[in-house]
Amino acid sequence: MLNEDGYCNKCLSPIIFSVSRSTDIPAFYADWFVSRLREGWCGWVNPFNQQMHRVSFDKTRMIVFWSKNPKPMLERLDEIETLGFRQYYFQFTLNDYVAEGLEPNVPPVAERIDTFRRLADRIGKERVIWCFDPLMLMDKISIDTLLERIAAIGHQLKGYTAKQVFSFIDIAAYRKVQRNLAGLGIREFSRDEQARFAKGLSELNRELGLDSPRAARRPIWARSASGTTGAKFVKEAGRRPTHGGECPRISAPHDCEGHCPCGDCMV
Repeated sequence: MLNEDGYCNKCLSPIIFSVSRSTDIPAFYADWFVSRLREGWCGWVNPFNQQMHRVSFDKTRMIVFWSKNPKPMLERLDEIETLGFRQYYFQFTLNDYVAEGLEPNVPPVAERIDTFRRLADRIGKERVIWCFDPLMLMDKISIDTLLERIAAIGHQLKGYTAKQVFSFIDIAAYRKVQRNLAGLGIREFSRDEQARFAKGLSELNRELGLDSPRAARRPIWARSASGTTGAKFVKEAGRRPTHGGECPRISAPHDCEGHCPCGDCMV
């Protein structure tokens, strides 16, 4: 049932609020997000059935920010905390695909590293998780190339993060991804290549003082996290998802942080 505003009558009230896997809200809509926190709710369109929902912040005890450039959100953290939202952390995707031009709308690597370090200084390194995601191969990018780029960034982030997250690109499972990447020569990792990369990354992370991440071959939005960072933050927030690892409504898996694509599983 829809109300007169076009929203579903049922208001979602998640304990854990994901901001956001589909849109880089910290980079492009920081002001909008803070304004919605002030109002106490926002609208959300379910990507699976296109229904509009009101999402209330009344029960929210944890915010997870996902971003490739959270610099605009840095200026709003004081206000977010003043509004009572003090439990949050960032999944900061910091890749280096500059030479290939695969991320044309992000700041230069050096600027993103500076933002990462400033953010860690502001909220603590445990609350800024470094994501190199997704990992992909092409003629110009070998496993050794990826490890070299991760090492170059990692040495500059040493002491500014304790956790790392990565995922292997999954092209075959998604027609839209196939269309977007057509003609670019990007390919997935084989099983042997995944194992070789994971071995090299584990050795590198020991040098960087990072927990060794677990490798996974899952959809792009379903990441493989090092350690139990997500579970730790969920536990500190005081609640857990209301069901197991898969959404009973749309038969889609939760990601490693316990988030669900339906947006209605944290109560």
